[in-house]
Amino acid sequence: MKSFIANIKHIFRKDKQEIETINFDIKELSLYYNLLNDEVFKSKTDQSVLDLDLNDVFFQIDYANSIIGKQYLYNHLVSQQVKAEEIDVIEKNMEYLEGNAIEKQSLEKILKKASSTKLFQLPYLFLGSSIPLYKNINIYFLLSFSALLSLFLSFFNSSFLLLFLFIAILNLAIHYNNKRKLIIYSESLSQLQTLYKTALEIKKLSPFISTQNLKEESIDSLSSIRNWLKLISSGNYMELNDFMLLLWYPFELLKGCFLIELIAMHKVFQNIDKQKESIHYLYKLIGKTDLCLSILELRKQMPYYCKPNFVNNTKTLICEDIIHPLIDNCIPNSISLTNQSLIITGSNMSGKTTFLRTIATNNILANTINTCFAKRFVTSKMQTLTSIRVTDDILESKSFFFEEVHLIKTLIDYSSKEDNCLFIIDELFKGTNTRERIATSKSILHFLNQSNHIILFSTHDLELIELDLS
Repeated sequence: MKSFIANIKHIFRKDKQEIETINFDIKELSLYYNLLNDEVFKSKTDQSVLDLDLNDVFFQIDYANSIIGKQYLYNHLVSQQVKAEEIDVIEKNMEYLEGNAIEKQSLEKILKKASSTKLFQLPYLFLGSSIPLYKNINIYFLLSFSALLSLFLSFFNSSFLLLFLFIAILNLAIHYNNKRKLIIYSESLSQLQTLYKTALEIKKLSPFISTQNLKEESIDSLSSIRNWLKLISSGNYMELNDFMLLLWYPFELLKGCFLIELIAMHKVFQNIDKQKESIHYLYKLIGKTDLCLSILELRKQMPYYCKPNFVNNTKTLICEDIIHPLIDNCIPNSISLTNQSLIITGSNMSGKTTFLRTIATNNILANTINTCFAKRFVTSKMQTLTSIRVTDDILESKSFFFEEVHLIKTLIDYSSKEDNCLFIIDELFKGTNTRERIATSKSILHFLNQSNHIILFSTHDLELIELDLS
C-alpha cells in the first residue's frame, strides 16, 4: 500500500519551476510591472529580460506565497529600481523573521490564503488609466426607486403590477448590458475582499508590522468599500453546485430588477477612485512582506550564496565561484576587475555568452534581492544594460543593423547619466564587414568605458583584444 501511494505521489509530483511556469501566465504575472512603468523605461528593461532569460530566472528564484508577492517580486527583479535604503529594510525584516519562527509561519499561512489567480487582475483597480463611473447614475437611481414603488403599490392596485414588470424588464436589460461591459473588473473587484482580509491579518502581527510603518487609515479606507462589494457577484456562478445555483439565481434577478448591483458597482468605483493610493499601499505592504519570506526560502534552497559588498565610487567587479541560477551542476568561475573593463574571446560554444549572462544576472540579483549565486561578489551599484539577442523585425521594416544601432544608442544614452552601468555586449555588428565592424566597435567601447562604467564584451575579432579599456 505504501509503495502504491509513493508511486501516485511520484506521478503527480512536478518540479517547482515547471509548476510555476504552467500555472502562471507571464502576461498576468507582469501586469503590475507593465502598469507601473512607462514604455520608455520598459524598452530598456525588456531587452534585459530577453537577453538574460529573466522570466525563467524569476521562476527559479520565486518562493512567494501569494499572487501579490509574485507580482511584486517580478517587478522588483525586472525593474531594477531598488534603493540602498530599501535593501537595508528588507535585510532587517528578514533578520527579524529568522529570529521569530512562529510569526514567520503565521505570515506564510496568511499569505497562502491570497493565492487565487484572480488576484493577478488587482493592479487594474489602482494603476488602470481610468475607473468607469456611470454618467446616468441619477436615472438608474430613479429606475430603481420606481421599480420598488410600483411593486409596493401593486399590493393596493393590481394595475401597478404591469408597470413594475415593464420597469423590471428594462432594469434587467440595463443590468446585464453593464455586467457584460464590466466583466474585466469583476474578478479584480472580488479580490479587494482578499486584499482587505490579508492586510487586516498581517496588521495583527504588530511586532513585525511596526517595522513596516503600517498606515492604519489605509485598511480603514477599504472597510467602507466592503459592504458594497457584498452586493456585487464575481461572475463565477459556473463554479457553484446545483443547490447554491438555485439560491443564487433568484438573488441575481432581484439585483437586476432593482439595479442593486449597478448602484453598488458605482459606489465601489467612486470609493476606489478616491482610495487608489491606499489600495496600492496595502498591495505593496503584502508584496514586501512576501518578498522577505521568498528571499529567505531562496537562500535556504541555494547550494551557496553571498550578500553583495557594494563599494561606492569605484570601478570594481570581483566575483568568486559565481554560477548561473538556471544551469544545473554549473561550473563556478571567478573574475577580478579593478579600474578596467573586459574583452572576452574564444571559440564557438566555449561559454563566452553564458559567462556574460552569469555576471549580469547576479548583478541584477545583487541590486534587487541582495543575494548572489557566488561565494563573493564585490562591486559598485550598477544598472545592468545588455545587448545580446538582437533580432530584425520585418513587419516594422527594421533590419538587424537598424535594431542593433538603436540598442547601442540606448546604451550610449544611459552612459551619460549619473548612475554607474554594467554594459554586457555580445559581438557588435555581426553582419557588418570586418574593417567597419572593428573601427565602430573600438569607438563605441571607448565611449562607454568612461567614468565608473564597466563593459563586459565578447568578440571573435582578435584585433579588439589589444584595445585598452582601463
